[in-house]
Amino acid sequence: MKGRLLVGFFLSLNFFGSLAAQAPPPTQGQAKDPPIVQGATRGSSGLWEAKVKIGPCTFEMVQIPPGSFQMGTNATGIGWVEKQGVRPVHSVTITRPFLVQKYPVTVAQFKAFVEATGYRTQAEQGFGAQVYMGPPDSWTHKETVNWRNPGFDHEVWSAELEWQYRDDFSRSDPSVAQVDTCPVVCVSWNDAQAFIKWLNDKGGEVTFRLPTEAEWEYACRAGSTDETYGSLDDIAWHARNSDGHTHPVGQKQPNAFGLFDMLGNVWQWCQDVFLRDYYASSPSQDPQGPSDAGPEAARVDRGGSWMNGGRTIRAAARDDIVASQRCDVIGFRVVAVARTQ
Repeated sequence: MKGRLLVGFFLSLNFFGSLAAQAPPPTQGQAKDPPIVQGATRGSSGLWEAKVKIGPCTFEMVQIPPGSFQMGTNATGIGWVEKQGVRPVHSVTITRPFLVQKYPVTVAQFKAFVEATGYRTQAEQGFGAQVYMGPPDSWTHKETVNWRNPGFDHEVWSAELEWQYRDDFSRSDPSVAQVDTCPVVCVSWNDAQAFIKWLNDKGGEVTFRLPTEAEWEYACRAGSTDETYGSLDDIAWHARNSDGHTHPVGQKQPNAFGLFDMLGNVWQWCQDVFLRDYYASSPSQDPQGPSDAGPEAARVDRGGSWMNGGRTIRAAARDDIVASQRCDVIGFRVVAVARTQ
């Protein structure tokens, strides 16, 4: 099967020293743009917030103002930094406001889409998904795993940070099964696009999509010049506090924009095609990523997950996964812009 599966350097459990303090919230001047959707109100961050209802789903959205930030990292001595093309730090400007979902897409939201359309994910079409097994085997493919049953309730978490998946369900633990408020996992980039198409076909004030990689990092940093926005335990579900599975969204502290689970819990698909050296020479304004390279092109995912440590759960960390791949550590969140037609 094509694509890397978040192995090797993404499994480090070393934390990166003292983490950044929470960035100050944006001023009213930074949020002076009019609201994209009607009925928006000012949130505690000073930014516009709105609930956007599409069919049976309601999305809590935060309007991110335009601005500039320093993208990437100057860190050295970390394998993924060398491999994933995130150096050097460079200035990027986002020129237009956009809405970002407060939380990753949940099981309940994805379930509503499936029930309304009869959609079957790529994992459900007999292909299954990748399950993280912990060292030494790392990843294995399970044909029975999909978004409905990612297998967390059949994994054993040990004090040595090792997992064991039991096909015979002999160690089932319902207390760690996915619930409706957990972020959906085992969905491919293609599955995320099908979900988004369903939303857009229903009309409304906005057009949904995945974030660009630059939008994602800008929204994640939320004004911070550091690669985290607080203590890792306070802001993220990660390898040392997750017990080997996802957790309901919104339980950790948000960043200064009021966004939850930007780091940890699940990796999040971005719109961009992955190209290692793209950002070294990318446009400084609103970079959209390389040109589409076909349905099986590697796509970017961001943010780290429940099985990663502090070297990976950082604003600049990125990975590349083929668009059809499914994994129990990858989900997504949506962004939206004003509908033009």
